[in-house]
Amino acid sequence: PFVSWEDFFREWLNTEKPYNHTWQLVGRIDYLQNFNDFVQSEEQKILILPGRGGIGKTKLLHAFAEQFSNSNLTLRFVEEGLPITAENVINLPKNNCVVVLDDAHRREEDIAVLLAFFRQNPNLKLIISCRPYGVEYLQIIFREAGIHFRLIKLLDELKELNRDDVKALANQVLSNKYD
Repeated sequence: PFVSWEDFFREWLNTEKPYNHTWQLVGRIDYLQNFNDFVQSEEQKILILPGRGGIGKTKLLHAFAEQFSNSNLTLRFVEEGLPITAENVINLPKNNCVVVLDDAHRREEDIAVLLAFFRQNPNLKLIISCRPYGVEYLQIIFREAGIHFRLIKLLDELKELNRDDVKALANQVLSNKYD
């Protein structure tokens, strides 16, 4: 279930679909910086990105993956619909790997398996996106797994774009067609 970002986003980059991630990211540069700081951090091991459905969490993960250029780290996404098991998690690199789990609020069993692997492989980093209601549950799971809060970076909830950012995005989408 662990795939490259190119494979993970293949369907999201189909320009024939009305909802796709081919547009340039707007209004989320501070979040990208948080992702990059997290990846470089020696102490932080888990990053949580909360936000309501449709707010742009997956688009932000795409923008992060697209600009990811750390040659010392392997970036893997967990494929939607494929369970993580003790048998297939061993295929992850044991060192210097960043695993991204999108929509973690729907994947409780997968989180448990990842955390077991995480405890055995301290160089693994996890990036988890979830709905806001899933944050407290994730924190409980992490605490029960013995993961200290200092290892976790909880980002502010992803909110609506401001008016200028909405206009910039609309200009990308509509381009010169409607001038």
